[in-house]
Amino acid sequence: MDERRPKMLHPAAEEMRAAATQLPAFYEIPLEAARDRMRSALIRQAEPSSLRVADVIVPAGDRGIRVRAYRPPGHRNPALVFFHGGGWVFNDLDTHDELCRTIAEVAQCSVFSVDYRRSPERTYPAAIDDGDVVFEWLVTNSGEFDVESGAFALGGDSAGGTIATALAKRIRDRGARQLAAHFLLYPVLDYWDPGTPSYDERGPGFTVDRSFMKWIWDAYLPSQWVREDPHLFPLHGSLAGLPPTVLCVAEYDVLRDEGIDYARLLRQAGVPVTLLVADDQMHGFAHHLALIDTAKDMVLSAATHLGRTLRGG
Repeated sequence: MDERRPKMLHPAAEEMRAAATQLPAFYEIPLEAARDRMRSALIRQAEPSSLRVADVIVPAGDRGIRVRAYRPPGHRNPALVFFHGGGWVFNDLDTHDELCRTIAEVAQCSVFSVDYRRSPERTYPAAIDDGDVVFEWLVTNSGEFDVESGAFALGGDSAGGTIATALAKRIRDRGARQLAAHFLLYPVLDYWDPGTPSYDERGPGFTVDRSFMKWIWDAYLPSQWVREDPHLFPLHGSLAGLPPTVLCVAEYDVLRDEGIDYARLLRQAGVPVTLLVADDQMHGFAHHLALIDTAKDMVLSAATHLGRTLRGG
């Protein structure tokens, strides 16, 4: 039996949770209105910093993929290719600008945030394909961005963590190169049905609940899919040979248990894991850096561990 006694949800997080539950669920309003509501809740004014920030377009056949590069001072920094969360349906480069800036500054790595194709307009595996194109382009053009050769990581929050994990498996299976690190904040790693115990423990009363997770999975899944697909459901399949992982979960989150299970399975597969548990936070706490001190502390700790892992520490 798990004898952990978590802290209470942080008062500021509880205030946000209560306010959010007074609004219609995202899946109850038109999609573009839901996307606008999410953007308005998450976008923050950037603080002055020493980062060099620029948007670039990565060629992808007859189209381009927008990527925002965050580069700290210095030369030959390692690089993190980052995928934003939002249930594969919401969010963009702007909603995750503050988080990417924080990671780049604390981990002292260049962060490349990917504006991948979203669902339901483009279902699985479009987002992973976009990430693959960006990753290989960055490897080829690493000199242009002064990236340390061989020091590449993949990461993301929530649904972005699914993309990062699936892509890490692709890269491992190709056998062409080794990733230096994997960075995951409360990732989606398995299907909502039947779900883990945290779905029943931490879903009721939160906006990210079983109904929300069913809705985003329905938007993301293609017309034909199989439950055994290890890239669609990264908790499954072989985890051997994946890179050292920094994984953070929130106590008050339906995804808590699958994140903890993933850390356990990685360790069983011989993969070094740093597991951090935000025991007074809910899903999405990485967007609350300016509002909740313990949320900020957790993100700073995770980013510090990422920097050490990227440098072999």
